[in-house]
Amino acid sequence: MLDSLIAIQLTINNVLETLGGAEDNNFLNEEITKIEFLSVKAFGGNEGHFTHIESTDLFYNYEYREIPEAKEELIEYIKSTIENDWTHEVGMIFVRG
Repeated sequence: MLDSLIAIQLTINNVLETLGGAEDNNFLNEEITKIEFLSVKAFGGNEGHFTHIESTDLFYNYEYREIPEAKEELIEYIKSTIENDWTHEVGMIFVRG
């Protein structure tokens, strides 16, 4: 279902661009977020697990970047998050070199 919504969103963006309008990246955002949450729940997760995963770039990579391994990486991270009961948001870490 998530794949279908993403495909529809990308099609809408292409049509809008072709017609000279601005992309509407948020048109199906609420529906996509609900499906993401349900995907986490399907693996046995809860709202805290979803919050943790959503604070990473994994859903974004899966939805909007053409990274072949993004789906497998997302699924493995969902499983790890639930197994380790990670519920906090992932913070940004800056490394100075």
